[in-house]
Amino acid sequence: MLAAFFVITAFQNKPEENPLLTEWNTPYNIPPFDKIKAEHFMPAYLEAIKRHTAEIDAIVNNPEKPTFENTILAYDNSGELLEKVSAVFSNIQGTKSNDNIMSLAKELSPLVSRHFNDISLNAGLFNRIKAVYDAKDVSSLNPEQKRLVSEIYKGFERGGANLPESKKAELKIINEEIAALHLAFGQNLISETNNFRVVVDNEKDLKGISSSLRYAAAERAKKANLPGKWVFGLDNPSIIPFLQQSENKDQRKQILDAYLNRCNNDNNNDNKDVIKKLISLRLKKARILGFENFAQYQLDDRMAKTPEAVYELLDKLWEPALNSARNELKDMKAIADSEGFKGDLGPEDWRFYFEKSMAKKFNLSDSELRPYFK
Repeated sequence: MLAAFFVITAFQNKPEENPLLTEWNTPYNIPPFDKIKAEHFMPAYLEAIKRHTAEIDAIVNNPEKPTFENTILAYDNSGELLEKVSAVFSNIQGTKSNDNIMSLAKELSPLVSRHFNDISLNAGLFNRIKAVYDAKDVSSLNPEQKRLVSEIYKGFERGGANLPESKKAELKIINEEIAALHLAFGQNLISETNNFRVVVDNEKDLKGISSSLRYAAAERAKKANLPGKWVFGLDNPSIIPFLQQSENKDQRKQILDAYLNRCNNDNNNDNKDVIKKLISLRLKKARILGFENFAQYQLDDRMAKTPEAVYELLDKLWEPALNSARNELKDMKAIADSEGFKGDLGPEDWRFYFEKSMAKKFNLSDSELRPYFK
């Protein structure tokens, strides 16, 4: 098991040997990514969870009367190391993921989910927070402190702290399953994004493509052992400028269709079953917490408050948004027709002709419109 390997590593490595467990003597306290390796994360997470657990235990076992300082502030300040390690891992997952990182994420997901479940459903911790919350209006707290007390209390309440023990146990299982499905959804999306590419082997098909995007595509081709060709992918730095610039409609359609159908191709990265399971589990969670559906639960602490309010707002926006889109389409169609385009504009044409429309409308040169793509 990968986890066993990393646990052993945790005992072999002293904390000071792990860059994630040391102070960063870097500009602006930026993580030293050049020194951080995949094998550093499990030991760092285990140590961070251990410290966070000790911080929570210290709050729960404090013999003194619960106060803002020894309970609310102490809780708010806890978990600093875990936040630090998680932020670095999340960054690497999103920008430089690979098979090792994805496997590690699957190992970490249940550990982290279980840890935060244990905190959010900790009766002793919630009782202390509730004691401060109940006394906040008669205490000497300033408005900012009262706000913090209220938000922390509401967070625990929404997390199920008031539930009976049998429901807490059920909620813990659901939360862990939801966390695993979220991870699976994201990893499938990354795999599907990384696995698709448009390969151009004729420079004539690069008409309209800026020099910087051509260079990036050529570098990507070299890494894919396709020297002398150009490779475009589904990641935003590649697909967005490609759709804006490429004059090859067929290739624009090919790459956009692939983007829109990610994880919907009935393969190992398909997310349809993941979504079905997520919907079912979210409904169970919402009902355990006293809501009819997950939308009600999700919106309860948001500005909208209810699904009905969301639809009311969307209904008000619908016609103005459609009118705006119609006006944009009219401008784009005029340009397309002037260039000899036949038929209706498709989704793959929208960004391409929108760029041209903006350039014409605001009298911008190509270099002014796309300064970062030249």
